[in-house]
Amino acid sequence: MSIDPTQDTVPTPTTLEHRAHPLARFFRSAPGAFLILGIFLSVVIGFSIYGGYRAGITERDHIAATAQFLEVRRQYDLAIEDLAAGRPSLAIQRLEFILTAEPNFPSAAQRYNELQTTLRAPTATPTPPPTPTQVVTVQDAPKVFAEAQTAINAKDWDTAIQKINALRFGAPSYEPLRVNNLLYTALRNRGIATIKEGKVELGVADLDEAEKLSALDTEAKQYQQWGTIYSNGLAYWGLNWQRTTQTFDLLYKLAPNFRDTKTRARDAHLNYANLLMSKNDPCNAAAQYAAALAVENNSGTDDKRKAAEEACKAGGGTVATKAP
Repeated sequence: MSIDPTQDTVPTPTTLEHRAHPLARFFRSAPGAFLILGIFLSVVIGFSIYGGYRAGITERDHIAATAQFLEVRRQYDLAIEDLAAGRPSLAIQRLEFILTAEPNFPSAAQRYNELQTTLRAPTATPTPPPTPTQVVTVQDAPKVFAEAQTAINAKDWDTAIQKINALRFGAPSYEPLRVNNLLYTALRNRGIATIKEGKVELGVADLDEAEKLSALDTEAKQYQQWGTIYSNGLAYWGLNWQRTTQTFDLLYKLAPNFRDTKTRARDAHLNYANLLMSKNDPCNAAAQYAAALAVENNSGTDDKRKAAEEACKAGGGTVATKAP
């Protein structure tokens, strides 16, 4: 068969269209174009959602880490203040908290060991800092919360507080209201128990922290008030007898049976009276002896009062009717 060279042998567009694969024709159609666009948008949106999810996790972790650092920093500053104010026991408690939350916090371990060495008999090997608590994740949160609740039921306040603080730092978004209520209960009860044990400053510190979470009940508020006044009186002891007598007189009126308040009030007046006698001020000294007698009657103290009154009158003075 001969071919006419003048005849066009290239297939027409209509012929190509008829020969194209059906799927190709679909993608070139309007519905196919919309399908491709939909797939593309789905991929873009999917990556955006994943990116947002990852960013959310990063931000949450950052917030939690920042909150932990700020609390640890605050506790460290308070520990330094406690040391400057002569409250080493309270400083140790704060440093133990710091080393539990952030074992590598600058200078914390060194300060802790120095304090332990000072307060206890020196040893060749410094006392090691407390073992850090477990790192709590969101998945661990329910289990750790249950452990804290069990500790509270057993009145193991230290373990409960340790668990709760680890939970607050590791999973801050987990049931914050219930966690704070649990922490309040532990701090409140440990505070009162610690004050009763004689570690008044530590107990007051716990009650102060509990009060930041919720208002204290009447009993806890009383212990907080009594403990604060008592600690202030001890801070003045031997340094300012006038302020000491005023402080323990106030506590004696509010809670005469709180620890050794009665003895402290009596001895404060006696020490102040002796100081005034040494400064040749028998008139005011007599008033202080009388104040000591009002707390507790004692023949020896009464003899000193009489002697001070006589010395006051001999010098032409007038016995004070109220203790200075």
